[in-house]
Amino acid sequence: MNTEKNPISIYMAPLQEYTDAVYRNAHFRLFGGVNKYFAPYLVLQNDGSVKKSTWRDILPENNPNVLPVPQILAGTSNEFATLANKIHELGYREMNWNLGCPYPMVTRRGRGSGLLPHPGRIREILDKAFTLPEINLSVKLRAGQESKDELFPVLEVLNDFPVTEIILHPRIAKDLYKAKPTGSYSRKRKKFASIRLFTTVILRRQMMQRILPNRKTFPPS
Repeated sequence: MNTEKNPISIYMAPLQEYTDAVYRNAHFRLFGGVNKYFAPYLVLQNDGSVKKSTWRDILPENNPNVLPVPQILAGTSNEFATLANKIHELGYREMNWNLGCPYPMVTRRGRGSGLLPHPGRIREILDKAFTLPEINLSVKLRAGQESKDELFPVLEVLNDFPVTEIILHPRIAKDLYKAKPTGSYSRKRKKFASIRLFTTVILRRQMMQRILPNRKTFPPS
């Protein structure tokens, strides 16, 4: 929530097999202070189903304290529509599309950041997505797959759709989580006035101390 008193929105990013419903609900009860919790992505298996554990994770009855934002990992319009309709049937009206996952097992299948070099395919999927009922869609993405020059053709496409916000991880996919985040995009961002662009940050010890002042020790940054 952006207000004059609280100008910073804090989102909890999803981490497969860690930030599940048990973790999110416990965090909400014990700490709070997070504006949105994002669930680990849902992806269609070879038989067209969703893995039972990831589906169970977003069931409303398993999230009594705070409903997460479900995340979709899809590389085609049919995959996207199938997942979005399943999530919609549970009563969710907000979803997130993962264009940021950098791992080769995902990108080789044209999902996650594997779509970033193909803005035409992204447009095709969004054309389908915004024919679906009652969808508020945000997008998570990397600065590119092989080069940060891939980002702006994708933003050109996203700017043509009523995407609610974009969450940018400022590394290219081939760097995974090791390289230094790429530099500021603020100058070029000005042309994308209709997009709310958030950038992920590394929570260093000083920032964590401000968020959780009673915590005695913190892991290294």
